Amino acid sequence: MHANHVIVRLYKGDDAMRYVTESDTVVFTKAVNGDTEAFSHLVNKYSNAVYATAFQIVRDFHRSEDIAQETFIRAWHNLERIREVEKFGSWLYTTAKRISIDFLRKENKYPLKTLDDLENVYQAESTEEIALRNERQTLLWAAISELTDKERNVIVLFYMSGFDTREIASFLNVSKNTVESRLRRTREKLKKELFDMTVDVITANKLGEAFKEKVISKVARICFTYIPVTDVRRSAAWYVEVLGFKPDLVFDTHAILQPDLQLLKTDAPVVQNMVDGKALPRTAYFSDDINGYHEYLNEKGVRTEDIIEEGECGWHFELYDPDGNRITIWQARG
Repeated sequence: MHANHVIVRLYKGDDAMRYVTESDTVVFTKAVNGDTEAFSHLVNKYSNAVYATAFQIVRDFHRSEDIAQETFIRAWHNLERIREVEKFGSWLYTTAKRISIDFLRKENKYPLKTLDDLENVYQAESTEEIALRNERQTLLWAAISELTDKERNVIVLFYMSGFDTREIASFLNVSKNTVESRLRRTREKLKKELFDMTVDVITANKLGEAFKEKVISKVARICFTYIPVTDVRRSAAWYVEVLGFKPDLVFDTHAILQPDLQLLKTDAPVVQNMVDGKALPRTAYFSDDINGYHEYLNEKGVRTEDIIEEGECGWHFELYDPDGNRITIWQARG
């Protein structure tokens, strides 16, 4: 394949990895090495456990989601330091607790908001949504207020995280027997009606796929080149075929392509940055056979400009993606 001429050829042609069949150790190792798809599976596994940890402290579903996002962003930055997957869960638990406590200190008050407060903070939600969420939070905490912190911790984790008792024990760094004992005491303390209502409220407020997408989108912004496109899936396929990128995560709104590219959907026509009437390149890549690659692109019907020699620097030419984004291809001399 002529796309091999581009340096990102190291990622070409690989099928999307099915991480669900791999051990946590393998997935974690790939995440440490910068694989955002692997990291997304870790986020998917631990998201509700981290969310539950924050909720027990700040007692607000929306704030807890923000804290969970911040926890995973910090995790991405610290994967090299954590190093061992066995420590990952307990690291997330400790970090989520610390961020939650810091949040309460900054708030300097108990963060269970009034309806007016919530309307000011969460303007994207309707009045009905805010009232319903506030009512659920109030009912939940009224139901479990008689529990100890440790008992409350376990019941919220058990029904929100989807973890079994062994996984909760690992997350909290306690024994499996301790978790099972706390669950038994919790069920004994709560009347059946209160217990059923507690479980219903907890499970109704779990995080879903949208949360994972938010986290991965934020992680991608840390070190990626951004290119606006009108059709994400079409453009992702084009970048994989023409430039040899590896598809990492592809959604309707954005796509992450390894090693360093993120495509972002725009509903308006793509506007190029112009200097002296000429579009500036969005990014640049190197080829070890610029003539062969230029020929390949022309055969594929890709819009290109002529190869230009730049003295001691080497050669370059411009190509354009389906939205007219300009990309420079270089080959160094020697």
